[in-house]
Amino acid sequence: MKRYPFKFLDAYTRKDRDIFFGREEELDQLYQMVFQTDLLLVYGASGTGKTSLIMCGLASRFQPYEWLALFVRRGNNLNESLEKTLAEAGGAAANSAPGGLHWLDEPDEPAEAPLSRVAQQLKAVYEAHFKPVYLIFDQFEELYILGSREEQLAFMDTVRDILRLEQPVKIILSIREEYLGYLYEFERKVPELLRKKLRVEPMNLEKVSAVVKSIGQLPQGNVRLLAGEEEAIAEGIFEKLKGRENTRTIELPYLQVFLDKLYLQISGDRQRQAEALFSVAELQKTGNIGDVLREFLDEQVLHTAAELQTQPDEIWKTLSPFVTLEGTKEPLSAETLQERLPHTPPAFIRSCLQAFQNSRILRFDEKDQRYEIAHDSLARQVHAKRSDEEIALLEVRRLIHSQAVMKPEAREFFTEKQLAFMTPYLPQLKLSKEELDWMEQSRAHLQEQKEARERQQQAELEKARQQAEQEKSLRGRAEGNEQRARQRTRLAALLAFLALLVAGWAYLLQNKAQQLTQQTNVQKTEIQKNVKDLEYKEKALQISLSAAREAKDTAEARRLEAELATTRAELKEGQAQSALIELAKSNIGVVNLILVNAQRDLLNLRYEDALDKIKAAGRLGAMKREVAKNYLEIAFWHGEAGNIQRARGILDTASALVGNTAVPRLLKQIPAQAPAARERLREAYKALDAAAFKELFESKYYPELVFVQGGVFEMGCDSVAAKAVLGDDFSCSKNEQLHPQELSSFYMAKYETTVRQFALYCYAKGLDMKDHLEATWSEPADNPVVHVSWFDALLYLNWLNQQHAIAPVYELGNKREGTFGDYYDEVSFRPGTKGFRLPTEAEWEYAARGGTDRAPYIFAGSNEAEEVAWIDANSDGRTHPVSAKKGNALGLHDMSGNAWEWCWDWYGDYEQKPPKDYSGPPSGSDRALRGGSWLNYAENCRTAYRDINQPDVRNFIVGFRLVYFP
Repeated sequence: MKRYPFKFLDAYTRKDRDIFFGREEELDQLYQMVFQTDLLLVYGASGTGKTSLIMCGLASRFQPYEWLALFVRRGNNLNESLEKTLAEAGGAAANSAPGGLHWLDEPDEPAEAPLSRVAQQLKAVYEAHFKPVYLIFDQFEELYILGSREEQLAFMDTVRDILRLEQPVKIILSIREEYLGYLYEFERKVPELLRKKLRVEPMNLEKVSAVVKSIGQLPQGNVRLLAGEEEAIAEGIFEKLKGRENTRTIELPYLQVFLDKLYLQISGDRQRQAEALFSVAELQKTGNIGDVLREFLDEQVLHTAAELQTQPDEIWKTLSPFVTLEGTKEPLSAETLQERLPHTPPAFIRSCLQAFQNSRILRFDEKDQRYEIAHDSLARQVHAKRSDEEIALLEVRRLIHSQAVMKPEAREFFTEKQLAFMTPYLPQLKLSKEELDWMEQSRAHLQEQKEARERQQQAELEKARQQAEQEKSLRGRAEGNEQRARQRTRLAALLAFLALLVAGWAYLLQNKAQQLTQQTNVQKTEIQKNVKDLEYKEKALQISLSAAREAKDTAEARRLEAELATTRAELKEGQAQSALIELAKSNIGVVNLILVNAQRDLLNLRYEDALDKIKAAGRLGAMKREVAKNYLEIAFWHGEAGNIQRARGILDTASALVGNTAVPRLLKQIPAQAPAARERLREAYKALDAAAFKELFESKYYPELVFVQGGVFEMGCDSVAAKAVLGDDFSCSKNEQLHPQELSSFYMAKYETTVRQFALYCYAKGLDMKDHLEATWSEPADNPVVHVSWFDALLYLNWLNQQHAIAPVYELGNKREGTFGDYYDEVSFRPGTKGFRLPTEAEWEYAARGGTDRAPYIFAGSNEAEEVAWIDANSDGRTHPVSAKKGNALGLHDMSGNAWEWCWDWYGDYEQKPPKDYSGPPSGSDRALRGGSWLNYAENCRTAYRDINQPDVRNFIVGFRLVYFP
């Protein structure tokens, strides 16, 4: 019987070793690594063939007696799946008593420390088979996509226990590379985690050629290549699949699906038994192909819809639950699928499942009785078809489920906004009793909080009323001060109400408030001294008046009475001024507290909340210039984003507050259209507060630039300098070879692009900033933005150039939907073009080392990493404000650590004699990253260290920094 050589979307296994080609180099590395470590991480993009490399390639290197390979998938819980797998392999015989198989111990030996359940099972498995155990955790990202924190922590502890065992047990974790950032806490608990890792590369032309040619030479294969055309056929297949002009790799699933499609075109045999002869002529008949997987999936959905006599949208909705919110696979049983689709008839679901199996979209696991999408590449296609309503429904389901799976004491009540978001979708969900109970408890908790706030507000207002009445009564005793008393009563009531608003805001006063408070203290001291003098003068006049009356000196008595009346009037005025000064002093403190909290809102990108607080501060009448400065920032935010009318209204309020007459005149002259309107607004900002505008424009919302004088430098790793810091065991990577590089002068951003700066771009373009934020990180505005792809950075830079009246630097064409956002097949820029852009690797490294003022440091500004960098050892698991660490000789900060930084270059080997201003290889599959991040060890944050990522990938360790060419 002839052998069909294509696996379509299935992973290769040991029995497929005769048709597994093109991965020899990576397989050699993998085979060597498993003998060098007990914990190995295998990572790569979706579609690179990680599972096949292990299940087929590595498995074929061992004889059955040399290893016991146990493949573990998460299922419903990774820890339970591990125990189940071990039990099936012989671990069920493990003694559950502490100490494991204690009957093997000598009677006089002391008892061993208690072993965990998994450790006992592993001992039993080894003693049942007497060969090394290999625990292979495939698609390990599922633990972070689908698992709870409790499940994740338990697995970390399990791995740590396994690594302490004396038995020969090795662990291989296979994970998609965009989820590497989620391993931060894992690495802290298990430091060995990232010390040995293998990146599985996509298929390049050389590998594709090896696959295609080897398939044609299979002795029992039913596919042949026309003699003499082998090379042309392989190159033709690669050219059709790569799509983008500069791409040097393709994904393995695309190759397999296309080869299957070509076979069917030639043979027409869906049983895949007939022979097929591949030729250039047959290849040309396929015409121009688009996205092979998308076309395959569309065809199958249309076919299934016709077969079941329904609309394609119904088929897509039935497929959707098998894909997570992130666009990855989620295995489901038929029962769970029915729960996810409560309004869909069971018979229709059964028919769909059967059709999906037949078309090889889904595969069925007999062991776990669950269905799953055949490959993550297909899952991405399903995810791209989802409507906004489907995505919202998934978000609601995840939000509810994430709390329900936690222990009650660890749960957090849903907020009012979350409940409002979830409520419309609840009829479409089938929630468990526990989930429904938690939602009711959240509502009850919110109601209790609301009632408590109302009671507190009533109490505060009653207290304010009583204080106001008391003050009114005291001031009412003074002659001629009725009007002033009413004013102070109103101010006191307003002050009490605002005190309620800022209750709990116990923050330090800012310098400006301290200065104003000091000024009022000086004024109060002078007034009190004057009052004291007037009191003495009043007493002296009273004595003199009594003496004049006794002497019956009528004229002198009249003069003294008049002077006494004047003195008493001055005394009352002084006392009133002293009281007003005291009130002003109180208002300064309250206004400052409000402004401090408004700035905290801005750190969390809550601009509307900040504006509400600034308005409240303005009504108190203190610190007017500081309040106007805060108004200016809100106006700047709206104006730079193109919301001209909103900015005008806020500026109007600010100018009235400080009595600025120039601003209203400028606002009347603003045209309706940008960018002219934006430029006129900027003139109004300057007229209100030139220094504040300069800060906003030149550093806070747009980049602060540092000049870098051009020159020649030795680019790459200096082994002697690195060993002096990191020890003699350190060796430079083969892709860090020293070589001379010449550069022209340029400007570089002092800091990495911040969350605040990127948020302005998102607001202006109507993009969702949540795609670029880590939900658990508070007050991120001054931190480097992460969760940005290489394409995100380019689009931001084009917008930034337009904001500065410069033509966009980058030309992007042939837009497609990628995993995380828009993907462009064609990207170019003209070297020497004026404007903001990404640095080349050479520009980045030259600036990181200090430009012409180079010091022999291996990190950017020091040989002590923690002095200049946020890294694994000091970051506490997140990014930090960009100015927090010492800068290098040029005053550039965070070029080591904090966040990886995208560079323009395609990643490739260095040229030994590159031209001036070299910008990297002409093509490639991955873009270069520099600088390291908060997640990395110090050695990976060296100025010479290089890393890579696919340009459409976003994760929470990668951001970017820009350069500017005048």
